[in-house]
Amino acid sequence: MDFESLKTRFPISGVIILIIGFLAGIITLYWNLADIIGKINVNYIVMFLFGIGFGELIHILRFTRNYPKIALLHSSFQDRIQIDPIKEQLNDQDVKLIELNFDSYNLWNREFADWDGAVNEQEVHFKNLIKTVKDSTELHYFSFATVPLAIHFGFLFSLRFQLQVYHYKRQKSDKPWDWSQKKRPKSWSLSVQESLDLQENVNEYAVVVEQSSFITDEHIAQTINQIPKIRISVPTPNYEDLRAEQQSIDIAREVRDVIDKFHKAKIIHLFCAVQSPTSFLIGQRIRRKMHPKIFLYDFDKTLDPPYAKVITLN
Repeated sequence: MDFESLKTRFPISGVIILIIGFLAGIITLYWNLADIIGKINVNYIVMFLFGIGFGELIHILRFTRNYPKIALLHSSFQDRIQIDPIKEQLNDQDVKLIELNFDSYNLWNREFADWDGAVNEQEVHFKNLIKTVKDSTELHYFSFATVPLAIHFGFLFSLRFQLQVYHYKRQKSDKPWDWSQKKRPKSWSLSVQESLDLQENVNEYAVVVEQSSFITDEHIAQTINQIPKIRISVPTPNYEDLRAEQQSIDIAREVRDVIDKFHKAKIIHLFCAVQSPTSFLIGQRIRRKMHPKIFLYDFDKTLDPPYAKVITLN
């Protein structure tokens, strides 16, 4: 066999470029590309950026295992997520289902809630999950989890993993997890308001995110001292505001952009009136060891004060 034939069958240059592409992609492109291009596999994009031909890519894909769909069912309450609607939503009766239920920690009842225990168990679950989900190309997130727990779960996953998130509709529906719209409503937008006393070198501030309901300054003042605030709001916060997955993505990115802008701070207080998919996506965009310490707050309107710090990130 001559050298030219050998090169054709075993493209050494392609293998070398592939290795370089993976390394460069992981080091320099992974975080931002993962956020921008969403569901597209970042490593394949990197292959193209570093010159691997289409034929070589097809050759690689032929030897890629066909991993099953994996659905993560995440709940903080007694009511477990029903299985049949999930299978119908994904149009796959063989989807691999992984249930994570934290009802035993009473997170819905602050008087008896064990947030530390729930966080510790969630971190253990995540370490075990990595072995199962790391090679899957289809991850789906369905949640009845409280806001802080969902944010923490997203924080553990980070943007190393791309998950499609779903929103549970309260009104009766044949497909309760189906998004109402494929695109964000045309009239929908985000507003970002910064306190007049907010400086670029601020040491401590609060981020207030309003999607499913309003968060009053009075409730915040009952929980923390007077500090600068950044308020991220939809036009009219209410539970029915969330209609398309892109809305959750937009809010999560805005939270990340705010944290990036004021990254010199030592402490950030995060108050969120959002739903589970938005919570998870916000958590994914909080960067471990790169962003400041972030306090997450749980809300209970029956208590005084209604907000309490329950989880610390970083």
